[in-house]
Amino acid sequence: MPPAPSPAGAIESPEVVRSFFAGVAPRYDLLNRLLSLGQDLWWRHCLVSEIRAAAPYPLLDLACGTGDVLAAVSALPGAGPVFGADFSEEMLSVARSKKLTNLHLADARQLPWGDATLGGICIAFGLRNFPDRPACYTEMLRVLKPGGHLWICEFSPAPPWFAPIYYTYLRIWAPIVARLCGSDPAAYRYLGDSIRAFPAPHQLASELGHAGFASVSFSSFSCRTVSLHRAQKPRQAA
Repeated sequence: MPPAPSPAGAIESPEVVRSFFAGVAPRYDLLNRLLSLGQDLWWRHCLVSEIRAAAPYPLLDLACGTGDVLAAVSALPGAGPVFGADFSEEMLSVARSKKLTNLHLADARQLPWGDATLGGICIAFGLRNFPDRPACYTEMLRVLKPGGHLWICEFSPAPPWFAPIYYTYLRIWAPIVARLCGSDPAAYRYLGDSIRAFPAPHQLASELGHAGFASVSFSSFSCRTVSLHRAQKPRQAA
């Protein structure tokens, strides 16, 4: 077997990233709509559609932020137990303001669920902020039931032909829009830096396979700048 890919180092410490999210929480949803030109609604729709088809309950929305995915999954017909977890109390406070419940302040490296208790985990635009992805994968595998599903919807480094436009937008215009909306421009400079440092989709898929996940696949959207990854915990030990 080839050596496992080395995960990109954290752009900032967890404490700094937590402070970024604390500062942007009140304007987070608004800036998502503005900076993505509304495409974030489509990306989340694609994720929720796959969750609806699989019905992987109980489901954990990890790095749930302000709760957009959590709210959409909770509203699905026949939805089972759905939980949200995030490391930012400020983001969870916004989620609570949307009348969402079953929210947990938690680190992805130490989840407050027992072994093999969850049918699925989804992560929407949060994996880039995890300081130790291999440790987080191990923890996800621990809490997932055999055959349990993992979905990761995340930004991807831009392809070469689109990179100059994309990174100029993230480096210059995203912080300006954030400042105009009364949010922290440094947090949106971090956004661009973290996307550049994140693995390409095929690299992340390989990383998941090396971590022990099975049935790994992905689809890309929006000029290949966003990817939806799918994986499962093996049904039997290798």
